[in-house]
Amino acid sequence: MARKVKGSSGAASDLFERLSVIARAEELPDPTTWIEAHRRLSPESSREVGPFSFARAPYMREVQSAILSPGWGEVVVEWASQCGKSELLLNSLLFWSALDPAPGLVVVPDWKAAQSFSVDRIRPMLRDAVLLTNGELRDPRAVDSVFHMTLGAQMPLTVVHAGGASALSMRPVKYLIFDEVSRFPGSVKGRRSDEGDPLGLARIRTTTFGASAKVIYTSSPVEEGSCRISELYEQSSRERWHSRCPHCSSLQTLRLPEMDFQAMSCRCLACGRESGQDAWAMDRPKPRPRQARLLDELF
Repeated sequence: MARKVKGSSGAASDLFERLSVIARAEELPDPTTWIEAHRRLSPESSREVGPFSFARAPYMREVQSAILSPGWGEVVVEWASQCGKSELLLNSLLFWSALDPAPGLVVVPDWKAAQSFSVDRIRPMLRDAVLLTNGELRDPRAVDSVFHMTLGAQMPLTVVHAGGASALSMRPVKYLIFDEVSRFPGSVKGRRSDEGDPLGLARIRTTTFGASAKVIYTSSPVEEGSCRISELYEQSSRERWHSRCPHCSSLQTLRLPEMDFQAMSCRCLACGRESGQDAWAMDRPKPRPRQARLLDELF
């Protein structure tokens, strides 16, 4: 996960717009705390049905905060398959629809993926969410069709595929999600000719909302040298998740050279000890300074 690095225009209007975004964000609750209070995992997409918790996948917390925090206009998420990427997107849509509604657009590789994301993921998420208004349960559903819907009766959302120019050239949007961008076509077809990069065509839709717009790029990587998400990641701030060793608490990125797939373990570069995948994934607190530990022992 990383922020997309963007050039600064230096315009005064852009500065004031960004300040207004930050001021607006101060009125909103902490995103991850709100999600854990209101999001419920659905049986259609999860083995563990019930309240959503970042403790089960602590690496998701920082990424979720980046997506929903002000000042991160574009976020690139290069993510392994089946590790919660779709849950990040669903959490974001629920949060925006309830607390900061505005037009949204989700772009996926093809029509089949668009239908699956809408029917199998968004609808169950809305059905099982717990939203309260003045102490009473509020129904977040207001679905119009498979590809065009309204979340929470306030947030129009469209789910389209990346292969058609007309689908990417609709109304202005504040929230733009590109899912599995590495599987997008290099150019989209119009009625008479190719109209260019699908990412560029869709990004134009956010210009109306200026600095308050949010653009999310997600995908698992594909072939080296021809992977769109890797290219976007290299153009970003290139932040990586570091896991804490269960034995010595040193931080490191988990890499293939240190992994033993037969033992399902990974070796710590600092202490050299092996730990299983569940141990590496635990959400453990940061180690306390030695002085603090000595005070605990004395008193």
